[in-house]
Amino acid sequence: MSDEVDIADEVAETILQAQIEKARRQQDTVQATGFCLFCDEPIEEPGRRWCSSECRDDWELEHKDDTV
Repeated sequence: MSDEVDIADEVAETILQAQIEKARRQQDTVQATGFCLFCDEPIEEPGRRWCSSECRDDWELEHKDDTV
């Protein structure tokens, strides 16, 4: 029984890692503009693309089906 559970665990981990990598590649294609990419608030820290983790998460949710 544990073999089946181990296999399912490995499959789930593989899928998760693929999704994480896809999200990272997608983020890397979007350049920082000095404004939050989701809500357009000014960002004073150079290189940041979002003003908060909430905006980042919302942006990722909106763009999750975009192809890279």
